[in-house]
Amino acid sequence: MTIRAALAVSLLVVVGLFVPRAEAALVGSPEVVAGGLEVPWDVVLMPDGRTLVTERTGRVRSIEPGGGLRTVYEDTSAVKFLGMALHPDYATNRLVYLYATFSTNPDVLNSNRVIRLYDDGTNLISQGVVFQEGIRSDGNHDGGRMAFGPDRKLYVTTGDVHRPELPQDRDSLNGKILRLEAPGGPGDGAAPADNPFNTAGESRPRRFVWSYGHRHPQGIDWDACGRMWETEHGPSGESYTGSVPNRGSRDEINRIDKGANYGWPLIVGDETREGMRSPVVSSGDSTTWAPGGLAFGPDGRLYAPLLAGQKLLDFGTVGDGVTDRRELFGGASGSGRLRDATVGRGYLWLTTSNSTSGAGEQVLRVPFDGAGPSAGATAACSAAAPAPAPGPLNSTPVLPHKVKTPLKDALLRWSRRMHSLGLRQMSRQRSVRLRMDGLPAGALVLRLDRPRRGRKPVVFAAAKGRGKTVTLRLTKAGRSLMRGRRPALKLVLRATLRKSAGGTSRRSRSLVIRARGL
Repeated sequence: MTIRAALAVSLLVVVGLFVPRAEAALVGSPEVVAGGLEVPWDVVLMPDGRTLVTERTGRVRSIEPGGGLRTVYEDTSAVKFLGMALHPDYATNRLVYLYATFSTNPDVLNSNRVIRLYDDGTNLISQGVVFQEGIRSDGNHDGGRMAFGPDRKLYVTTGDVHRPELPQDRDSLNGKILRLEAPGGPGDGAAPADNPFNTAGESRPRRFVWSYGHRHPQGIDWDACGRMWETEHGPSGESYTGSVPNRGSRDEINRIDKGANYGWPLIVGDETREGMRSPVVSSGDSTTWAPGGLAFGPDGRLYAPLLAGQKLLDFGTVGDGVTDRRELFGGASGSGRLRDATVGRGYLWLTTSNSTSGAGEQVLRVPFDGAGPSAGATAACSAAAPAPAPGPLNSTPVLPHKVKTPLKDALLRWSRRMHSLGLRQMSRQRSVRLRMDGLPAGALVLRLDRPRRGRKPVVFAAAKGRGKTVTLRLTKAGRSLMRGRRPALKLVLRATLRKSAGGTSRRSRSLVIRARGL
């Protein structure tokens, strides 16, 4: 059977609705666990019940019963401490990994390092540097989040230090997510053999790179299906950001795949370019989130605390997209700027970052009600296709030969994209480019209609798919609708696909697009 024939067969699948989502399982308001901290950055929950917190000023603190603080590790030669993570075999080797900065001079290659510590049950004891292969710092864009993945490898985020040439240079370790070995022995910090750019005999820094084209990656975590997600700060006035000079906002939530290029600084926000990944969700061109950490709850939902947004974002996720969004703990009753998110012991743990001096910050926690992921979300994991292998540099990843992409999946993916853009941005752009992964070129017609009874629907936008993308363009009727400054608009996305054996496959999906997007 040819690929086109296989695709044609797959298009006969009946369109389904979104996978049912679990309701947000957080209950109540944040309670204070400890105060008086100096820029708390990462919370680590120890198996013996202790709670450790890294302070950006260069200390690791233990929260004692009653909320008191005790310093368990300090290095006066360090400029700051950021992320911290327990080794997967902590129960037997008691190893802890820490991301530390030792210089804010961006010309110093080894400014940021990964350090290995030993936990003796009372204090952390340094066991030396694990990794110092060339991560620069400028005192600001350091990335600094660390986490062990389901594959037991150590993932490390690094910032672009405001140097636009570094994120796209795979032989720079800045503007990247790195992947390291961490077996707790001599192999600590080595490049895993299956890293995307670690070919036989490779000695260049690229052997450590997992993904690239990042500006200031913050939180990382994996969903119940083992897919990696990341939060990232968008532009803040850089003059070199191409089509968005001197603009801020466009913060991102990304799905991270092996070897993928996330575009900074060549594309920002929802912009697209051949061979580069756009975010699953962007804050848009007029809203700044400044996301901190990222954590998946026991309910299967993605939690992202915001610094500039001063609230907690709560997303439902299915596959490689989001289904809905909630905003929690904002406004007058909120806790202000939120930086870290950690899940454990039946709680979501958060840190605050409200004081310029750093004094008086807090660790908070909010209980979960015990709800788990929906049955539909769990089933989606077993049905999910494997992530595509990375293609050659500057090429769009190609789906594996046997993977089938039903039209219903494409409709779901495209509707999420339009949800995230919102009416105002679609009106300003006057067009929306959508990827056609897995669909034959030139065989697809899309239109976005306003549903009406008793007469032909008003066409809001229409286009024909060519090559790897399809472009929805705003029509005259669409412009007229937009003039009403509507808070939301109910539309129907209709797709018609010509099948190789003749005939057509028609599918549609109803959606409500709001003025400000998701």
